Amino acid sequence: MSHEKDDSPYLVFGDFALFFLQQLEVKGISIQNDWFQPSFQIIDELLTSADPELVNLIQVGVLEVLAGHPGALTFVKKNLSARAQKQFEEWAKISDQI
Repeated sequence: MSHEKDDSPYLVFGDFALFFLQQLEVKGISIQNDWFQPSFQIIDELLTSADPELVNLIQVGVLEVLAGHPGALTFVKKNLSARAQKQFEEWAKISDQI
């Protein structure tokens, strides 16, 4: 997952999404891991940010990486706030995920 010295936020969040998928494959879909809740909080906050660049970062860096894994997207959506779920739905329509 390393991109050597490139620490672009999109690559960092993309690596997080890949880590997330790996954990789901290895451990199954569970909210019991200590890092899940803080991760969802960050996803939630970025997805509902007033800053369109932050919204784009989470959409491109995480959601688009997870797009090939509908179970992962469903799991993420279920653990977001109502406001973030609405933003998620808007992203899903635009990116043909629903």
